[in-house]
Amino acid sequence: MMKGIKNEQFWNLWRQKNYEKALSCSVAPTVSSQELRLRNLLFGGKKQIQQTVAISTISVGEFFYDFIMLDPLAVEGIDFAREEDLSHLFSLSEFAKTVDTTSLTGDMAQLQGYVAERMIGSELQARGHDVEFPATSNQAGYDLLVDGEPFQVKNLINPQGVREHLERYPDIPVYVNEELGKYFEGNPQVYVTSVSHEEVINTTKQTLSHAADLTDFEIPYITFIIYTASNVKRVWRNDLTIEQAVINILVDSTAKIAFASLGKMTGTALGVALFGPQYGILSAGIGAILFGSQSRYASDFIKKALASKEEKELKDSAFYLLEPILKKVDEKIEIRHDKLRKLKEGLEKSHTNEILLQKLTAMKDEDIQYIAYKKKELEKTLSDIQNGRIYVLDGYKEIMKTIPKTGVHPNNYQSELDFANAAFIKLREKVL
Repeated sequence: MMKGIKNEQFWNLWRQKNYEKALSCSVAPTVSSQELRLRNLLFGGKKQIQQTVAISTISVGEFFYDFIMLDPLAVEGIDFAREEDLSHLFSLSEFAKTVDTTSLTGDMAQLQGYVAERMIGSELQARGHDVEFPATSNQAGYDLLVDGEPFQVKNLINPQGVREHLERYPDIPVYVNEELGKYFEGNPQVYVTSVSHEEVINTTKQTLSHAADLTDFEIPYITFIIYTASNVKRVWRNDLTIEQAVINILVDSTAKIAFASLGKMTGTALGVALFGPQYGILSAGIGAILFGSQSRYASDFIKKALASKEEKELKDSAFYLLEPILKKVDEKIEIRHDKLRKLKEGLEKSHTNEILLQKLTAMKDEDIQYIAYKKKELEKTLSDIQNGRIYVLDGYKEIMKTIPKTGVHPNNYQSELDFANAAFIKLREKVL
């Protein structure tokens, strides 16, 4: 962090190429707390956290939308129709993914029948009847008890199924969907409801569709939207070229989708194995978020690989930038030694002057030690950059923080600084 100027203001000055003013601000090293370091390790910096929060928020919102769109009666009917327990959202979601809702045969034909039973039962209860359902779904002859009396339920397009039931069970009356009413006018054993065949089919399809989406979290398209918006904003601010924005979107989105999908599968497997299916969706969501937040490492690796040319340019620029600065630091040290030597020669010998000279020598030695130490810091950072112990962008930022502390005037390295900053901005656009 900079003394007297916020970090954000520093980078604004730097982007505006007002380098001298930016570098003239004294820089104090920022000490991160353990909590901050842990947060950065798990979730990245502020930008990455904002993107993760945005993706998570939209995913959670999409989950709640699918949850709200589940028809309770349809869920009851689907659960009742199957031997496996579908009372947990995770189990229901996994089952829904196996159903082909485009066909009205097979599973859909069976499930819509049980959904119709629940919808017609609900209608009868609204009329004041007492409705009960059998203990099992394979009860022969009837589907529900109305005021204690057995009734069959049929939700069909063709009346043939109703006629077959009446022939086999003439004493058990039938409730049918409204489309079949015209075929059984005046028949005392057939009761027509206001529930339509189309309504039952649509309700079943929609509930299965939303149930299947419960564990999808729509990671691909949400991720693509978030990263597109983020990069378009940078293009709008002239921080990024359109070409680089496209690369960022593709790289970041692909990595995030891959890691989040892996996290969802891992979280699902662990959650179900350790805690049961009732925690399947929760563990899947946590896994997707945690793994997805780590995708930045893959993104960074890919971007750095694509920016090898710009990386080399900045490494070379950092070397040429520090060359005149390090040389000037040696000159400044020699100048201060020379000043102290001249001061000693000009002072008359006395006890008072001896004490004054000792004080000035101590202060001058401390000052020289300080800038000499800053010189060593610059040399070490440059060595770390050249040897790959620190990434060149991070190293360059450290260099930028240390240069003002040497006291070397920017006039001594302005052209080198302009060239290095241009290289920095080019690399920064490619990898951030």
